[in-house]
Amino acid sequence: MARRTGKPRTKTIKPAPPARPWLSEVKALESVSPDFVGLILWFSLRNVRALAACPPQVDPGTLFGELTQEQRERYAYAQVLAPELAMPLGVFALLRQSPQLVEREQVALACHRVAVWAEKNGMLDTASHFAEAAAAANPDSAELAVAAGRACRRAAALVNAGAWFERGHGLAIREKSRKHRIAALLGYGAVLKAEGKRDEAREWFVKAARGAKRTGRARQSAEACHDLMTIAAEIGTFAEMDQHVTAALSLYPDSHPYLPALAHDLGRGFISLHNYAAAVGLVEMTRDRMRSPSIRALCWSTLAWARAGSGRPDLARAAEQKALELVAVHDEYAPAVLLHLAQAGRVLQEWQRARRYADEGGRAAEKRGDAALARDAAQLAAEIDARVPAPPQDDGPDPERAAWLVRRVRDKLQRWRAPGERGRPPDAGPGDA
Repeated sequence: MARRTGKPRTKTIKPAPPARPWLSEVKALESVSPDFVGLILWFSLRNVRALAACPPQVDPGTLFGELTQEQRERYAYAQVLAPELAMPLGVFALLRQSPQLVEREQVALACHRVAVWAEKNGMLDTASHFAEAAAAANPDSAELAVAAGRACRRAAALVNAGAWFERGHGLAIREKSRKHRIAALLGYGAVLKAEGKRDEAREWFVKAARGAKRTGRARQSAEACHDLMTIAAEIGTFAEMDQHVTAALSLYPDSHPYLPALAHDLGRGFISLHNYAAAVGLVEMTRDRMRSPSIRALCWSTLAWARAGSGRPDLARAAEQKALELVAVHDEYAPAVLLHLAQAGRVLQEWQRARRYADEGGRAAEKRGDAALARDAAQLAAEIDARVPAPPQDDGPDPERAAWLVRRVRDKLQRWRAPGERGRPPDAGPGDA
């Protein structure tokens, strides 16, 4: 992967990344149920790609052959099998039958709807392909470019994610959209963080935070402070973590969907500082407030680690079991979940179990192409082999301030109600104990 260290381009708009190999599309759509719907979506994705690549001087009506009655019936049957996709499937059928009658914005919206549906149902690879198709079909939209970057990042397609965020940044400047410009900076920083380039990621989160503050965008300012808190938890100090989480708590409204994730990530930060006792209370507040089963698996694994460190082995094993039950079916965060469980085993000095989880986490990271987590898994496995004990409970330099932060988060969460939209995924990096 090319090393990304500079600012996303602003004077020129970066071209869209090339489409990924069609075999990756087939693999992604294998997860769609029923299979017939997945097959129709794959054909539709191919057709959208053809439309997006069609030069302006070429009549799109020449792209496809005549649609047979049997093919029309297939699209109609797919709509019956997946009524929630009736609108996009209808657009895809019209695209196949009469492409000259379909506006590209319609096609982009249809792809975006499929991407949202796929993400909601945990099909992240499928979501990323259709988000990219949406951005390709409407190439002048900063919003769709940023959405494609986000979907690719969640699917661990980091090269494409970085390219889409760069493109979205340039388009947002041309559109004079501060919202999407800041979103692109946050996304670009998240890609750098996922690549293990935490110092560089922090630079772009700071830039996003300043831009959001300067333009009065409190929500995005809170998100930037949240991201900076996760960086501080890994490479900073308690004082820096305190600064950013306090700012995020003051900026997030009580109804914000990211609040449970902030509580989890602060708990994860306390684990990094070896204050397991503070982490337990925070993560226990969030485990039932996460709507996504993949995120709940991550929360339970973090809780297992925190309980182990705070001297509660039986409760740690109960949390471990919950995490395993969830991740067996919902594996979006499988590498981080397994590495958290490995850390819990290391804390309890159950070395064989810890090593097994470290190996499984490393394989899961390699399967997802997550080089940073694969490196963390290898380092953890080496520490387990050397029987390096985990650091013990450490109340930190300011226990009273830590307790105040826990109370502040608890008060905020007690007023929180689940919104209609999906919340932000918590930070999934396992770091080093």
